[in-house]
Amino acid sequence: MGFVIMLKKDAEEIKKRQCFREWKEKNENYLRELQKFLDITDNVSDEKLKLDIIYQMLKCDEILTKIAEERLAN
Repeated sequence: MGFVIMLKKDAEEIKKRQCFREWKEKNENYLRELQKFLDITDNVSDEKLKLDIIYQMLKCDEILTKIAEERLAN
């Protein structure tokens, strides 16, 4: 019985996170700026450097997203 409740809570948490992400992933300004960033990184000829830059930006984006989602949840 406890396992089923845990699965239900996990499913609810996943759905809640997906709804929270919509605020960002459907935001036209965010998407436009993300596309500009990716366009600029396309001009970096060193492939490793390009991937390092993108990876670091995504890490920063994930941290900011978590902060925003925590504030939205409260």
